[in-house]
Amino acid sequence: MIRATGWVAGWIAIAALCPGTWAQQAAPPAEAQKAAANDIRYDPPKRGAPKGRVGGGTRGLDSRELSLAVIAPNHPGLASTPTPKLYWFLSKTIGASFEVSIVEDGVAEAIVDKSIPAPREAGVQVLDLAALGVTLKPDKEYRWLISLVSDPKARSGDIVASGRVIYEPLTGDPKARVDNSTGRARAVAFAAVGYWYDAYEAVRTLRLANPADNLLRDMELQLVMQVGLNDVVRYLRAK
Repeated sequence: MIRATGWVAGWIAIAALCPGTWAQQAAPPAEAQKAAANDIRYDPPKRGAPKGRVGGGTRGLDSRELSLAVIAPNHPGLASTPTPKLYWFLSKTIGASFEVSIVEDGVAEAIVDKSIPAPREAGVQVLDLAALGVTLKPDKEYRWLISLVSDPKARSGDIVASGRVIYEPLTGDPKARVDNSTGRARAVAFAAVGYWYDAYEAVRTLRLANPADNLLRDMELQLVMQVGLNDVVRYLRAK
């Protein structure tokens, strides 16, 4: 038998005395509701897949403080749409060229291999696959790469960060959980059913719309901490 404690026991006692007002009385305190809505936990898909993330670095650069990374788990992450937004991180601006490549596993030719503008500001950057004209096939694994080209004549010195993504449409109970959620709760639901790219996009979009919301800041921190992106964590904590 499970014994109710704390405010839960208190609400049960009120309900027993005033059964007609249970719907009004039983709601947990606002602080508890808020905490639950922002407690985001990423549950990776159970695939037994090999590691899929490659970090950047500082090789070939004078500065040892620059960090380039994809904001992705260390395994193939799931996306619920064929044109997800993919996020990456640059610790500071630099006068160099950047390239994006997207390669389907087992296919020699890249779907995309093109230059992109150097970020004007440091921090979290975004690749919009829809804007790039890229549509992923369902249940196919793709590697996406961001390259910092420090010397166009010596590409072996490129700094490269890469991750993996799989487009897998939501179905069944996971779809119902997401469809029945909005706002922060939708991001929490995506993370709980193992859809990394959707969860991070949902949190990032909310945070950009509400930059002063410290709870959203904490949600973003929780996600990147859970996949071991220490440089990104340090940057976000300082913001």
